[in-house]
Amino acid sequence: MDDLMRERLGVFRGFGESRYEVVSDVLIPYRERRHVPLQGGYLVVSVEDFDGKRCGVLGRVIRAYPIGDLLGSAGEDYLVDLMRLDQEVPEAVRVSRLRYRVSLRLLGQVTVEADGCVRFTPSLRMTPHVGAPVGLPSDKVLRILASGVAQEGEPIGAHIGYLAIGDLAFDGSRRVNGRCFPVHLRMNSLVGRRSAVFARQGWENPIL
Repeated sequence: MDDLMRERLGVFRGFGESRYEVVSDVLIPYRERRHVPLQGGYLVVSVEDFDGKRCGVLGRVIRAYPIGDLLGSAGEDYLVDLMRLDQEVPEAVRVSRLRYRVSLRLLGQVTVEADGCVRFTPSLRMTPHVGAPVGLPSDKVLRILASGVAQEGEPIGAHIGYLAIGDLAFDGSRRVNGRCFPVHLRMNSLVGRRSAVFARQGWENPIL
């Protein structure tokens, strides 16, 4: 665990095609008792800035689908045979033959400053290399996103709720292992920049 990435999941594959937004693809291998990141969940791709700072490109999951040998014609025959025998796919086969391709809508970049503070910038100026590590963002990154500020230490606005991914709300409950990320809204962010308030959420048509 570090200031950017809580857990490594996969590798960066490259940029996808989209007319209206920046999209990238990552590969995540199957691991026993691990779920693919939730739709709408955040992932961070590790990059290195020119001055050596720890940086990452932040994205939100918009699509995930399985690939690998199990999805070919031979794999389909194998799966049907297992079904007829009333057997499950062995974990060893899943680990060696199954992986997931995940598409991310890129939101901006996060940087660890010299003093250890994390800064979020809603723009992209760095390109990850193919094979760059991809993982779950740290709690510090999620806290910055939810607080509505660019970096730690800035004044926050009114508390309006908690960060949620689908029906999973990070409100400090036992379901999320006590993790709590309050969402704050600064009214001065509304002046002349209505869509900026929700830019980091990755919505296509932010409306206020």
